[in-house]
Amino acid sequence: MRYFPDVIIIYEHKARELYSCYLLKYELKRRGIYALVCHNSYRHTWWVRLLAKPKIVISLCALTTELIPGWLVFDQHSSFLRCSPSYYINLQIEQIFRENHAQYNIVTDKKYKDMIYYVCWGEHRKKQILKEGIEASHIWVTGALQLDFCRKEWMFLFMTKTELAKKYKINEKKKWILFISSFPYVTYSKKELEWGEKIKNDYQDMKKELDGYELKKVATNTYQTILDWIDWFLKEKQFIFIYRPHPGERKTKKIEKLIQKYPDQFFYLAEGSIHQWIRACDMVDTWVSTAYAEAIFLDKPCNLIQPYGAPLQFEPIYYSSCKKVHTYLEFAAVHENGNQKDLKQEKERLHLYYKWEEVPAYIKICNQIEQLFYDKKSVLCSNKKKIVKYLFTKAYFIELYVSFVFTFGIKIYLPYRGNKLKQFNEKLKKGGDIYMDCFITKAEKEMLKKLKKYIEGKNYAGFFNML
Repeated sequence: MRYFPDVIIIYEHKARELYSCYLLKYELKRRGIYALVCHNSYRHTWWVRLLAKPKIVISLCALTTELIPGWLVFDQHSSFLRCSPSYYINLQIEQIFRENHAQYNIVTDKKYKDMIYYVCWGEHRKKQILKEGIEASHIWVTGALQLDFCRKEWMFLFMTKTELAKKYKINEKKKWILFISSFPYVTYSKKELEWGEKIKNDYQDMKKELDGYELKKVATNTYQTILDWIDWFLKEKQFIFIYRPHPGERKTKKIEKLIQKYPDQFFYLAEGSIHQWIRACDMVDTWVSTAYAEAIFLDKPCNLIQPYGAPLQFEPIYYSSCKKVHTYLEFAAVHENGNQKDLKQEKERLHLYYKWEEVPAYIKICNQIEQLFYDKKSVLCSNKKKIVKYLFTKAYFIELYVSFVFTFGIKIYLPYRGNKLKQFNEKLKKGGDIYMDCFITKAEKEMLKKLKKYIEGKNYAGFFNML
């Protein structure tokens, strides 16, 4: 029995990445490779940095931004006391960029360049990475991992509309509209914005981004107007609006008022897979979310609600040719009369950005990982000097302390003079949402059990071994 993982898979937001990460974990296990899924804070898995000796790290990004002096995001994900991994797989969880921002999340530093491999959803992103000087052998065009759950064979994983209606007490007979939010900036505090601006200034490629304060202003105006439109619409129509918050977003007073005003028509639901809610709803709305692709591949019409437009740096490139909703009259009309978009034609248009073939993306990714894993040329490097230095910093003490609290369920919060730790204590007492992604709920565990059982099925394994 192996106690330590061969592969570490890192996620940030449950709603966005959890099931995809476990899909990779279970498929790798089927191939004899032991993988462990960790939150990017390493809470609950605090021992990993001290004891694990992974050959491969799979993560959502490969940024070389400095979070604290001398300690990069890349380092945080790939540094372990016993070794540095041979390979680092960048899933590029965000990769629909315009040309003037194509260099984001690409590492050209010779020190790291040879160990990093890039997962691309389609040919568009591959071309961008090639232009940045990355070798073709380090680029895998596999399709989008999250779109694997749009395939018919995965329908058994999700609750049906009837089951969701019963669980959340939603009228099944009414028309359901899902609003997928992209408004984390609306609820960012002044300190969070200052931190974001500092990171952006430290990282050359991010300086071209829209100013965070300006983005908050645009996002807030859009947010307020869209919620007003929903309010006006529900006054007149017996529809259901399900508001799906962004993983980094917090509930506001305006949302609370809508919940109280329309208890049977307006629902704020953050839990469950986004694919589950798209499948159940009749129509999808969003401002700038890339979940537009999930809606299209699940054969659901998706409306782009943009009363004031959207910053180009913040909008997926394939939105350029899409029709947008700019006024309340258009908003009301598209929900009453339906979206007449040709979904088959739209899928074909999206193939440049999202490769869609018979073999799912996770199978292609695992095929590549398996080749790297059994590569005899790879060598694990010692990393003790750098990480030992980090282990004695205040930042690591705070990380370890919070991990300890979560792992062992400590009820008494230790006094500490440092402001950062005081803030951690306050947020922990309140059950701060920034830590909730470390926990896996009972419903999520049940879904993961289904996923695991299906991946381990003999017929399923045999089918894909033939491809």
